[in-house]
Amino acid sequence: MSLLLSIEWQINEQPLTPEAVVAIGDSARQLTKRLADLDADNQQKLKVVTGKNWLVVIGHSNLLPWVDGGMYIAPSAQTVGLWLPTHQQPILPHSIINQALKKTFKQHSLLILPSPMMVFPLDNPWRLSSPLLGKLLEKSFI
Repeated sequence: MSLLLSIEWQINEQPLTPEAVVAIGDSARQLTKRLADLDADNQQKLKVVTGKNWLVVIGHSNLLPWVDGGMYIAPSAQTVGLWLPTHQQPILPHSIINQALKKTFKQHSLLILPSPMMVFPLDNPWRLSSPLLGKLLEKSFI
């Protein structure tokens, strides 16, 4: 979802440890294929949140698959419920951004991406299972 809020971003000098990966469009489709390549035990250790054209995979950093166009993300160290790219952070205090987001979005956990500026709800992730993976593999992510 697009956001009508202008936020300046900077390089995060102390990158966060990835706890998820986000992919949009064709990258989301490729990420789904990478999930299918994992063994069943590792698949079950992951959770997913998805929308029309995006996919977020949540789990331990060593289990997260990578695809071109994907972005590693993690919860803000400053504000509960706000997720950010691991290598970038907003210049504004995270609490101010979170307050602004809560005026528009009802979800408790939100991911904000810098370019293009987008917000994704991360509430209620599903544990990855064979039936869910099958549905994701059929999804177009367009």
